[in-house]
Amino acid sequence: MPGAKKSFLFGYSQVVNWFLAWVFLGFVNSSGLNIYRNAICDYYQISPVPILNGSTIAGIIGAFLFLAIPGVTRKIGAKWLLVISAIICGLAWLLGPMFSDPILIAVCVGIVNVTCNMFSLSGTMILVSKWFPRKKGTVMGIITSGGLGASLVLVPLFNIFNSSFDVKAASLVTGLLLVAYGVSSIFWLRETPQEVGLLPDNKPVDAELEKIMATQKGGWTSREMLRCKKWWLGSLGWSATMFAIIGFITIAVTYMLSRGVPEPMAMAAVSACGVVQFVASNISGVIDQKIGPVKTSLLVNGCQIIGFLIICFYGGGSSAIVVLSYLLVLGVFGATNNMFSSHILSLAGPKNYVTAFAGFTFIHNFTKAFASYASSYSLSSTGGYELAYLIFLAAMVVGLILIIAAGDKLAPEALASAEKSEG
Repeated sequence: MPGAKKSFLFGYSQVVNWFLAWVFLGFVNSSGLNIYRNAICDYYQISPVPILNGSTIAGIIGAFLFLAIPGVTRKIGAKWLLVISAIICGLAWLLGPMFSDPILIAVCVGIVNVTCNMFSLSGTMILVSKWFPRKKGTVMGIITSGGLGASLVLVPLFNIFNSSFDVKAASLVTGLLLVAYGVSSIFWLRETPQEVGLLPDNKPVDAELEKIMATQKGGWTSREMLRCKKWWLGSLGWSATMFAIIGFITIAVTYMLSRGVPEPMAMAAVSACGVVQFVASNISGVIDQKIGPVKTSLLVNGCQIIGFLIICFYGGGSSAIVVLSYLLVLGVFGATNNMFSSHILSLAGPKNYVTAFAGFTFIHNFTKAFASYASSYSLSSTGGYELAYLIFLAAMVVGLILIIAAGDKLAPEALASAEKSEG
């Protein structure tokens, strides 16, 4: 039937929207952020230190703001959380270069850092839990591969306008694209599949689906979440993992150049990294759907630990091995983005996901705020980044141990709250 076909396609059009959210996240929070920050500093001939310090402070403030997300989403919904934060993020991005004062630039960068995580990490993942509770692994694998779009489209676009005009023009164009995405999402997104006559996963009702839908009533309070041992293990494990990876992102190119990799080869590795992230994200989603998030994390985090071992202890002069270590850590990062969201959802269940993920995001952003400090401390105290590499390796190992300890079965506290709401 034409109507059914249209509704079916509309369900998957939501995935396209979420994918675009992660394209913009990859740009404003990763591949484009370093270029953006350096371009502003070059334009005004200012030091990046105040901006980096401002980002750390903003990260800490943002971590506390994330505690309000469960209440906000209950009031306005995940759709409007995504829309509002995407528009604010785009405006802050385009306004940053308009100021010459490092403090005002740092404020804009800080707003970008906070809001980009709200529309991507929080907004899209909450919507995934409502639209695709049983296909979460596959869907999260698809949308978190959006970093490739940032590397292939937005970064070159920014560079073209920056070289042809200046950083103000480059930021204006890319910022307006993000604002346009936020505005279009007002008409594009729906909070739940039921709003357009669909069921979760675009499937007919069965016993399993009824059980999942029933668990979406109510949800954990913050106190119930804090009493859940599995949630603590998973949240701390993934926060340690992300601390290491985000910390390495800020010095990754410097690492390759310092180990003798020619600059053209290093830049090619950065471009190739987006392709690897795309592949890793999608493959991890399929594997996660088959064997679960913890076993998949053993593969994903294991690759990254091997990468850090090479970074820390390889003393040879092979540029290929240095680039391989870079790709093992940051190429596989495409899978990491998928895995932490899937794991938290597996532990908390759809019913408690909003609260559980907001709590995790608080810990994640709080620890992430200190990632760049580990690098700056290493540089100032030793004259290099070798100490930071060891810190990141230790964080990765500890994180994987905690993830394994958490397991991937629904937490007893989640079952208890589900039974309480249904009884």
